[in-house]
Amino acid sequence: MDRMEWIKENELLTNKHLFVKYVIDGLSESFFEHGIKSLASGYGFATDAGGCCIWESLDEASQSQIQRFEGVEFEIPLPDSSTVLSYKDTLYYMCVACKNYCMRHPEAKERLNKYLNQFAKLNGLSF
Repeated sequence: MDRMEWIKENELLTNKHLFVKYVIDGLSESFFEHGIKSLASGYGFATDAGGCCIWESLDEASQSQIQRFEGVEFEIPLPDSSTVLSYKDTLYYMCVACKNYCMRHPEAKERLNKYLNQFAKLNGLSF
């Protein structure tokens, strides 16, 4: 089974963050580390379940079509199905998902902690 539940509903800070769960849970087991690394590098990722992006990673054409946002936008492929999270809340969900991933893949803990530290540092947060 390649799809997992990386964030449980009881781990959500608020039900308004359900889109975040859908997007991160959309990371297959084989793509999980790549998705976290991409987000930690300031880009984001996309899957069939949805995606996330950071304003600064968008090209000019994309930036001209949407209103500027601060944080990370999570979106699922339905009309009006997006939410913007602060970097702090995004780091929280990244930590939760990585903790759950490491239960199945303990060998990945050191790499994922490096990515979490990178995301935190990039966005002025402590980890």
